[in-house]
Amino acid sequence: MIFVTAVNRRYFPGAVALWNSFRRFHNGHEFYCIAYGDEQLVIDLAVKGMNVMHNSSFGDFDCLKLPAPGVWNGEHIDKDALRALYVRMILPELFPDSERVTWIDADSNFIRACAELDTVDMAGKSVAASLSRRKPRIWKAMNKPVGNTNIRTGTILFDTVKYRLLNYAAEMLTFVYEHGDKFDDSTVNCAFNYIVRNDCHDLGDAYSYNAKHGTVVHNARILHWSICEPWAVENKPERIQKAIAKWWEPYA
Repeated sequence: MIFVTAVNRRYFPGAVALWNSFRRFHNGHEFYCIAYGDEQLVIDLAVKGMNVMHNSSFGDFDCLKLPAPGVWNGEHIDKDALRALYVRMILPELFPDSERVTWIDADSNFIRACAELDTVDMAGKSVAASLSRRKPRIWKAMNKPVGNTNIRTGTILFDTVKYRLLNYAAEMLTFVYEHGDKFDDSTVNCAFNYIVRNDCHDLGDAYSYNAKHGTVVHNARILHWSICEPWAVENKPERIQKAIAKWWEPYA
């Protein structure tokens, strides 16, 4: 099993904490960090002991070629940040020799082992992720029915053989080319919900538990901090700061 994340300079603190939590729970598994930025970012990640890939090595699947919208929650950002988001769409193409590869957002933490992802029954699906019971935003922008479930893209398990056989990577990139201007920061979520929503096995909440409310369920395995970046705790509610102190700071 290979676990992969991607960062630009802004998410460097998150990648370090994710890596440290990974080392605690996953001896024997591989971890890669894809770097979007200058050579110094690659060096800084490697110094921490990570296997680092730079996006310049991706060839035809380089997300640098995407005409990415430069907006995040209404603010203009550098394109490296969006490229680091988009790379999960092509992950099986970057690791074709691995039967399974797991994407995990850099603003996440392992709090229990996830070795069972090696053998979890994906029910014949190409991807597996946590599903929430709310409509994805895509249905508003596309005016198409997509059901009442939403694929959470913070943690995604790929069956690389099936994903590549169905050519999902190319379909995802085409979606971004054609519709990226409609969704800004939610383009990745919309692409997965539009393209693989019927080919996704539900992993349950435990593998992408949203910690933004400051509470953690007893069976959570991966915490996703989402909009509550734990390395920037100023003006966060007290309950969030307590959760960060307990679940993130030990690995920072």
